[in-house]
Amino acid sequence: MTTPRRIRRITILRWGSGLVCLLVLQSLVTAGAFWYRVGNQERGQIHAELHNRCTTLAKLAPSARRSWIADTLVADIHRQNFLALFDAGGRVLAGNLARVPDLAAGTRGSRIVTLQPTNLPGVTVDKARAMRCAMPDGTIVVAGVDLDHFNSALRSAEQAVLVTLPIAFLLAILVGGGVAAQAGRRLDTVRILSEKIVAGEFGRRLPVGRRSDSFQMLCGHINTMLDRIETLMHEVRGVGDDIAHELRTPLTRLRARVERQMATARSADDFEHAADTVLKEISQAEGLVSALLRIREIEHHRKRFSFQDVALEKIAGDVVELYQPVAENAGKRLILTAKPRCRVRGDPDLLMEALSNLVDNALKFGPAASTVEVTLEFAANHCPRFTVADRGDAIAVEDRTRVFQRFYRGPTALQQPGSGLGLSLVKAIAELHDIDVFFEARDDAAGKLAVLQLTQTCK
Repeated sequence: MTTPRRIRRITILRWGSGLVCLLVLQSLVTAGAFWYRVGNQERGQIHAELHNRCTTLAKLAPSARRSWIADTLVADIHRQNFLALFDAGGRVLAGNLARVPDLAAGTRGSRIVTLQPTNLPGVTVDKARAMRCAMPDGTIVVAGVDLDHFNSALRSAEQAVLVTLPIAFLLAILVGGGVAAQAGRRLDTVRILSEKIVAGEFGRRLPVGRRSDSFQMLCGHINTMLDRIETLMHEVRGVGDDIAHELRTPLTRLRARVERQMATARSADDFEHAADTVLKEISQAEGLVSALLRIREIEHHRKRFSFQDVALEKIAGDVVELYQPVAENAGKRLILTAKPRCRVRGDPDLLMEALSNLVDNALKFGPAASTVEVTLEFAANHCPRFTVADRGDAIAVEDRTRVFQRFYRGPTALQQPGSGLGLSLVKAIAELHDIDVFFEARDDAAGKLAVLQLTQTCK
């Protein structure tokens, strides 16, 4: 069985070998480029020098060329230059060459050829880089440079390359091994953390250093992801606990009622009454579970495919028309003020459900014989918003965010039936539509104001 330590060694060996090979290849390419550059530069200088000589001789008068060649050869104390003037038949007129070398007439540039010098005692042939030039009067000039200096420069470049390459190879091995080992240690940190998280230590996080590099950014993103996962796990656990707590009471009450009414029932009417009670309790439990599932479905954005253009004033009108009988039965007034005509993208059913929940809460918790005002208006940023105002007790500042938590019920809500999921559903719908939902005190300090602030502008 392959152990994590062995896998780490294999990984470091592979990465290190690959990096070393890459650095060695880079060193070889650099050394080759340096050697080629030196040779090319020397060749360029020799070619320029030979071309200048040919150009100078071409400008001189035929009678002055011999003297210029003689003066140039006298000044060459190292005897590295070859320069000769030949007639059209190949006979030497001046210079230090015995005959015309094998260079094609009109050849551009310079070439390495074998020359027959006349100024080097004991030397009948020599290798040189030479150029053949035709003069205007039909004569031929051959200019060349001995290759000893050129070869010496190449040997110096080769020696420099041979000296630096072993050092470069050693540095490549050290740097490649070090970088691979550091990368292996960093990956080991992630592996060990993942093993501990799998083992149940959900509070573990990766260390994030002060240096800003890609790995530190990756560690930060992983920690953020772990924080989110831990939060979701706590929320799931909390929701499960809340569901168990909320269902335990109706189920316990249902069991007690069924047992008591079954024990005391004496007629068909008694059994029918017991069955009605059971159905009511079951309906309440089903409503609780359905609300939770609906919130979960909305939070996972499964409803975006049904978005369409929605007329907000129609949503407001339908909600007010739906709850008008409820308000009248409760002895309250429900009025609508919808000034702007506005269309936005959204799910009409969900938007209507969110506004309906706010209106229902206002009617349920507002004082008797009060007025609930539903308003569609423009905010300061020219985006539309719904407001639902009532004359009930204002929500405390510290409770204005808690009211959107699941199963949370304020002191006044304990007297009313419900499960504490209505505003959680409103919050989920608002987040799906990128809508801000919040409570604030009314301007006249009497009652509270529920706000659905849209971030879209009207179409």
